[in-house]
Amino acid sequence: MCYLSVIVSPPLCRSYWRIKGDVSEAIACLRHAIHFAPSEMRPYGLLALANVLHRSHQSEDAATLLEEAAVTSVAGSAAVHFSLGNVYATLLRFEELVAHRYTFLE
Repeated sequence: MCYLSVIVSPPLCRSYWRIKGDVSEAIACLRHAIHFAPSEMRPYGLLALANVLHRSHQSEDAATLLEEAAVTSVAGSAAVHFSLGNVYATLLRFEELVAHRYTFLE
């Protein structure tokens, strides 16, 4: 468990662990934040966790989280669709990439 997330904000905790180079602690902090986040803030945590996973070469898991964030996001956050497009490009899923890039541009 990320004890720093109890004292400081989870995004700050995640940044601390990423700077220290401990990706597993960053992931734990974000999972903790997502678990306790109100439903309207959950897509932001999913986006942050997906970005950490994508940078850690776990792009399939990142795509799953971003797909959930795209569905649950109230406003259809452009950042979620942009990140999802980047993950799809890495996974060579070009049809889905184009669909999310158009959603991002709207």
